[in-house]
Amino acid sequence: MTAHAAADVGAKLTSHDPSSHRHESLGRWVSFYLLMPLLMAVPLGWFGAGIASQMTRSVGLLLWSVICCLSWWTSELCTRALGRALAQWRPHRMLLLVGGFAINIVLARYYTPTVFAALLGGGLVEWTPMVLDYLSVERNLLDPQYVFSLAGTAVPGLLFWLAGNIAFDPFGRTAAVRPREAAPAPQAPEIASTEPTVAKEVDPPAEPSSQPAASAVLPTPRFFQRLSRLAGLSVDELVAVEAEDHYVQVHSTRGKELVHYRFRDALEELDGVPGLQIHRSAWVSRRHVRRLDGRGRKLEVVLVTGDRFNVSLSSRRALLQAGLR
Repeated sequence: MTAHAAADVGAKLTSHDPSSHRHESLGRWVSFYLLMPLLMAVPLGWFGAGIASQMTRSVGLLLWSVICCLSWWTSELCTRALGRALAQWRPHRMLLLVGGFAINIVLARYYTPTVFAALLGGGLVEWTPMVLDYLSVERNLLDPQYVFSLAGTAVPGLLFWLAGNIAFDPFGRTAAVRPREAAPAPQAPEIASTEPTVAKEVDPPAEPSSQPAASAVLPTPRFFQRLSRLAGLSVDELVAVEAEDHYVQVHSTRGKELVHYRFRDALEELDGVPGLQIHRSAWVSRRHVRRLDGRGRKLEVVLVTGDRFNVSLSSRRALLQAGLR
C-alpha cells in the first residue's frame, strides 16, 4: 500500500457523518443534563419526600424536578469553575466533583426556598404548620446542628451526582461526544506470534514534497491556541493526543506539552486530520506511526517519537483497514 493510499484510508476513518454526530451529541447532552436529574427527582416527588409530603403528587413532582435540575446544573457549573481555578495544581477529578457539589449545597439554601416560595405565591401549596416550620428554619452555616443535618440530607444526592459523572464522564467530562471506536469484527484477526517479539514495519510516509498539501486546508484545532511551549504547532507536526484526567498530553515532533482541555473536545476538533483513535484515551496521527509491535495478544503502536500506545481490541480492525499490518 502506498503512502498516499494509506493516508486516504486514514482520512476516511476519521471522517464522521455530521448529522449523526450532532444527534449523538444532543442525545448525550439531554441524558446527562436533563434525564439524570429527573431520574433523581421522580421518586422524591412521587413518594412525597420532605416538604413535598404537604403537596399533591403533581406539585411534589414539579417541586423536586425543579430543585434537582437546579442542583445538578449548579454542581456542574461549580465543578467546572473549580477545575479552572485549580488547574495549576491538577486536582483529582473526584475532588473536583465533590467540591462542586459541596458548593452547590451551600447555594441551595438560597434557591430552594425561592422555588418553594414561588409555588406558594402561585397558590399550588397551602399554608400548613410544616410549611411554616420549613420557611422559618434559620439556615446558618455556622450552626453545627444545621450543617450536620444538611450534610446528612445531601449524601444521597452526592452519590447520585458521582454515579452520573462516572457513567457519562468517561466519554469525559461531564458530557459530550467522543468518536465511536470501531466495532470488533466477529472474527477479529489476532496478532500473535511464537516469537517473543514481532515488529511489523509500516510503509514510511512519502516525502513532504510528494504529499498533497492537505494540512493547508485543514482547520487548526482550537486546543492548539492553549499551547505555550509548542506555540505555533502545525497539524503536520502533531503526533498523538493522550487523555490525562481533565488534561490532554499533546505529542509532537517538537516535544510534548500538557494542557487543560477535554479529550473528547480535542477529538472533535481533529475530525478530518488523517489519524484514528486507538484507545479510549489515545489518538494517533497516521503519518507518524512507525510500526506495530505485537507481543502475544498485546498490540502497541510505536510512533516516530519513540512513544508507545496500547491498541484496544475494538480498534485493531481499524488499524488493519488503515493498512497498518
